[in-house]
Amino acid sequence: MAGRIEARLKKLGIVLPNPPNPAGNYVPAVRAGHILFVSAQGPIVDGKPAYQGKIGRDISVEDGNAAGRIAGLNTLARVKQALDGDLDRVKGVFKVVGFMNILPGFTQMPRVLDGASDLFVQVFGDRAKHARAAIGIAALPQNLAIAVDATFAVE
Repeated sequence: MAGRIEARLKKLGIVLPNPPNPAGNYVPAVRAGHILFVSAQGPIVDGKPAYQGKIGRDISVEDGNAAGRIAGLNTLARVKQALDGDLDRVKGVFKVVGFMNILPGFTQMPRVLDGASDLFVQVFGDRAKHARAAIGIAALPQNLAIAVDATFAVE
């Protein structure tokens, strides 16, 4: 049934944003057969960073989680774009990797990345349960709080 995921988004009150422009010399998504690799997406809203700084110092874990959700929304917008607007073609989420801008000693990366992971499961159900890695790093472009890289199974 066409539009099933769009109907779920509407029911959840989720409006996908226009995806932000790439920040370098790369493409936002690459498809290889039934696999869609989406370049890392950050918490960008209307072309501007929504969350900048170190999670655990400048940004609370809760706000980091919100930043992860925004990065997840941008990821879904990229997926929709790559699949000619048809999110029903998503068959699953293989892997999610979150890169979080942190200070040494911060260990709550999984809670932050749940912002994106929870969104994917909310939208696609159990087929979005995925392998993942939550990685703390010293810096991200534009001093973003998080960047989410994801791989999807598609038809």
